[in-house]
Amino acid sequence: MNPRLLSLETDPPANATEVFEAAPEDAGRRLDVVVAGRVPRLSRSRVAQLAEAGLVAVDGIVRKPAFRLRAGQTVRVEIPPPPRTELRPESIPLRVVYEDADLVVVDKPPGLTVHPGPGHPSGTLVNALLARAAAPRPDGVNRDRGRGRRPPAAGGTAQRAVSAAAGEVEGGLAPVGDAVRPGIVHRLDKDTSGLLVVAKTEGAYRSLAAQLRARTMVRMYLALVRGRVARDHGTIRAPVGRHPSHRTRQAVSERGRPAVTHYRVLERFRDSTWLQCRLETGRTHQIRVHMAHMGHPVLGDPVYGRARVPDLERQALHAARLEFSHPSTATRLVCTAPVPEDMARLLARLRSAASDPCRAASPPRVAARHRGRRGGGEQQ
Repeated sequence: MNPRLLSLETDPPANATEVFEAAPEDAGRRLDVVVAGRVPRLSRSRVAQLAEAGLVAVDGIVRKPAFRLRAGQTVRVEIPPPPRTELRPESIPLRVVYEDADLVVVDKPPGLTVHPGPGHPSGTLVNALLARAAAPRPDGVNRDRGRGRRPPAAGGTAQRAVSAAAGEVEGGLAPVGDAVRPGIVHRLDKDTSGLLVVAKTEGAYRSLAAQLRARTMVRMYLALVRGRVARDHGTIRAPVGRHPSHRTRQAVSERGRPAVTHYRVLERFRDSTWLQCRLETGRTHQIRVHMAHMGHPVLGDPVYGRARVPDLERQALHAARLEFSHPSTATRLVCTAPVPEDMARLLARLRSAASDPCRAASPPRVAARHRGRRGGGEQQ
């Protein structure tokens, strides 16, 4: 194994450059706002830092963050590389649902951050996976060597809910993507539990990322939301972007990126609803933002719901099903993760408190379709 993969000690690459032309709708808008919208990996505050450092130019002239653009002007942004990064393996227990030489699917517990970042330099899923890759097998062979176990090459759908025993399979993490996110194809919020796939090879990473972009990777969530959702199923189409004043939050906004969430009611209680949600797009906090904007915030959500729920220390949101095509064999893999204990206890309490069967009170089965309207709202 290349030892650099375990520590991720990387030499800083050259500056990245983003160049674009201001669109007609950008006329009169602040430079930092437009750049943050056109370069999603940069926050508005980061753009402002780059501009103050002389790394943002308009028509070849360095400009300040508050500069007002005109349509047709050329914006050039120089993005310095991140500082030299070192990640260390950490022994953190993981529930592995499926694993082979190309990828690993993990049932992430609530409270575990996916990758290092501000405020979370260690103790993340990435640190745990690096330790798993380095751990010796019972026969003394590291997981990064050998062929590993693959799903069958035959066509059709292979139902996978397999717990891989320690030492059964091999593989490190793909040396692709951000330096602190090796092999991470998609993410879950720290306090959202459930399934996440991580690539071990560059080929697997590119295949899985392409499936995400093509929306052929199925990501199904279970959520408990406040209030009784009126419709049995529906689709929310409302753009999601960074909140205009709270930079750590997202919001439905006409300036956001397109976002689509499909939902279906599984069970209704006195003042809450058990939902299944399927992501068509994967914006930051998408389900939490869409449900809150619909008037049914996820129970326990400290950011978009605000109301505390007894015996629940986080939002009641769980990534329960993940379906994708295997990068090497094209076999369709379907992984599932059971409802975690904290959400199961809350469900049991809600069911016991119900005085009559909730399904009997369900309205007629009429699909709802929620579309974004001007100003960032939805037709309810």
